[in-house]
Amino acid sequence: MTRLEKYLQTSADSIIYAETTESIYFVVGNVKIRVSDHFSKNTDADLQVVIPFNGGTKYMVTIRDGNGKMLLWNAQQIKDFISPLSIIKSLKEPIQKGSSNGQETAVHKIQRALNSSSSENTLKFNGNLIKSKVKTKICTSLQISVLGKKKSTWNIQEISALSSLFKQEFGTGSINEDIQIFLTCTSISYEEILNIYKIIVIDNKEKPTISLLQEAYRLISDCLSNQ
Repeated sequence: MTRLEKYLQTSADSIIYAETTESIYFVVGNVKIRVSDHFSKNTDADLQVVIPFNGGTKYMVTIRDGNGKMLLWNAQQIKDFISPLSIIKSLKEPIQKGSSNGQETAVHKIQRALNSSSSENTLKFNGNLIKSKVKTKICTSLQISVLGKKKSTWNIQEISALSSLFKQEFGTGSINEDIQIFLTCTSISYEEILNIYKIIVIDNKEKPTISLLQEAYRLISDCLSNQ
């Protein structure tokens, strides 16, 4: 099993094994990734990855509707690409499919994330803020940069590092679409998103939504202003 396959095994929400070939489909959030020893012209996968032969470290990669164009990437480059691909897919789907299923579209989520937070209170918060417990000596340069991040909006590379950092902080680190949108629209530090995640996911056992993220942000902002 390659490094990439090991990563996908632990990150995927579901795994599908093809019946007639050696292909494996990993579903990570809204992204379907096909890992195989060959490409397929008839697949619904968003990302196709051909495993390297003879123990190599470079994978041949192509995206859905990529007009047959291929890239040669290592495992880290592929992992870093999953998060932006998820956002791109989310932004494209409402335009193509609409929102007839009643779910809020990514475009609407972005609009709400850009608006000021509401005053509604639904989350329990004891007023105690935490500090990071991650040891920098075991971190990558990107993770170290994220740990020291001050108030600013987040880029895709920074967001991609959050899941592994939160797994070290809390033992879990799922970063859904709402968190990604919130971070790209909000000027916020690592310490702030760390506490927001703790309030919503760890303390209140809730799934992060734009509304809850805004509420938690207001709670910690009020707490910091009173210190």
